[in-house]
Amino acid sequence: MKTLILLTGVLVALLAISASAIAENQMLIRCPILVNPDRYKLTRDVADELYSEAMFRNPIRATMTYIWQQDICYTEVLFILDFMYDRFLYLDYIYPGTIFSYGEFGGGSGPEMNSPTSIDVFTQQDEVDWSYYYYLFIADWGNSRIKRLAYDWWNLTYSDIGPITDAHIVRPIDLDIGNNCQHDQGPLIGDIDAFVWVLNSNCTISKFGFSGTHYATYGSCGSGTGQFSEPMAIACGRAVLPDGSGCEYFANDWDVYVADNGNSRVVRLNTKPYQWLGEWTLPGEGGLTITDLEVDPCGNVWATWHDGGISKWTKYLDFLGTFGTQGFGPNQFFRPKCIANSGGYLGCGGMCITESWRDSSGVQYYVIGTDIEEISIVQYSGSPQCNANITFKLLDHSYVGVRIYNQSGALVRTVRKGGIMAPGIQSVWWDGKNYAAQSVPNGNYRVQIADTSSYVWISGGPEGEPANIVTKSEWFYFCDLGFCSTGDGATHPPGDCSKSDMIDIDDIVCAINYVFSGGPTWCPPYSVDADISGVADVDDIVYLINYVFSGGPAPMSCSEWVTQHGVPACE
Repeated sequence: MKTLILLTGVLVALLAISASAIAENQMLIRCPILVNPDRYKLTRDVADELYSEAMFRNPIRATMTYIWQQDICYTEVLFILDFMYDRFLYLDYIYPGTIFSYGEFGGGSGPEMNSPTSIDVFTQQDEVDWSYYYYLFIADWGNSRIKRLAYDWWNLTYSDIGPITDAHIVRPIDLDIGNNCQHDQGPLIGDIDAFVWVLNSNCTISKFGFSGTHYATYGSCGSGTGQFSEPMAIACGRAVLPDGSGCEYFANDWDVYVADNGNSRVVRLNTKPYQWLGEWTLPGEGGLTITDLEVDPCGNVWATWHDGGISKWTKYLDFLGTFGTQGFGPNQFFRPKCIANSGGYLGCGGMCITESWRDSSGVQYYVIGTDIEEISIVQYSGSPQCNANITFKLLDHSYVGVRIYNQSGALVRTVRKGGIMAPGIQSVWWDGKNYAAQSVPNGNYRVQIADTSSYVWISGGPEGEPANIVTKSEWFYFCDLGFCSTGDGATHPPGDCSKSDMIDIDDIVCAINYVFSGGPTWCPPYSVDADISGVADVDDIVYLINYVFSGGPAPMSCSEWVTQHGVPACE
């Protein structure tokens, strides 16, 4: 048994899926996580049953590409690299449900390779006859080279077009291809505006043309800027927004991302020229490592973690979230090693996740989509009406509409009709005017944020229609905040029962007298409502006691009370 010892340790896991699962997931259902482990998962037991063999020994990386088909727009071809068997397996829609293999141990040409660690595919479409050309690049770790194969997808045959061998290739760990949208070129000849980025075991990144020309090597071992320690994965950045030509679904920008595990960070570089653009620090005190990186067509950065999690960032490494845990159940992964996206029109959320090969683990296909989180409404006093700043967090590129409804359900204002928004914190402004430019009355209003995904059905639904719409709502009280700027609320916060301009024991006594004996206070329930629940009760007494004697939270502000309950109607 051969073993592979890198700076980061033993390479494990897999990324792939059965052809039938790929076909059934063309719908691009938009949800945070969609998975059916019994249906969309290829495990060792399933492989034994379907193919009478385990199929994989130690599948480690995978890559997907696309083929144009008139009836379903684009479909996928999948290549799965098996480190221990020195081969890759591939699934093709032409023969659904069939897994083919190519490769054997050795250091020569053709199928021979030694402990391969990474695979990527470059797809070209002839602009004359629309035929496809596929070129596979394999990080042949044991032979310190990049193997290049041409794949005839119609006849399922491979031809060796010669390896890339160079002194700057040192036990390659991972590779990725940046094509910069030059995909309608015909058969691959020489170098075009596309490059192969190689992550080496000696902490360097090397850039090669497709013909093998070495252009640059960057980095060294260490912890400073321009240095790496135990790097595990590399991924090319993607163009972020559509440019109208369709090119954005295939084009890369000049950014490169590196999982720099030894320094507990993910690094973003620009390679034209080399610039250290920023980094994201891995959480914890070490021990939590990234196993693979991927960038989807919308520019989002994805990572698999050795502990079963999957994380997502914007292209600027603004963190968006993590989901998944270690295990074998729904939304769980067993030591995932790789994450792959087709890079075509299938959407930014369709991902293949590989796991370490076990009876109950294997290959899962996820459609991971957008969501709306962290909705908040902050109001500002204006003349003659309040203004509201509505903020929310998007997990993906989306077409977003924002509307305001009154308590009767009638539409008051369309704040934002639509248009694409990038992931991260976004905000829109409501000035409190309706279509006739008249101030709306004080009262309860509902903001509705409709996130129509930037992906559309390509089969299984109305072509060109959004695959799903995520809608979130939030109620708030919209009003003139004059009470907090000119009235009693300007100096007396909620809970200032004694109207002394400060919160002390006198307010506790005042609140007790009011709640239990009907004693006097100046503007109930506001003057007693320290926890801004909207009523004056014993909870406010407890709240005040905790604040005065135990250092508990301070009473809320006037504007917070009014925003939630309206201008105080003093009893």
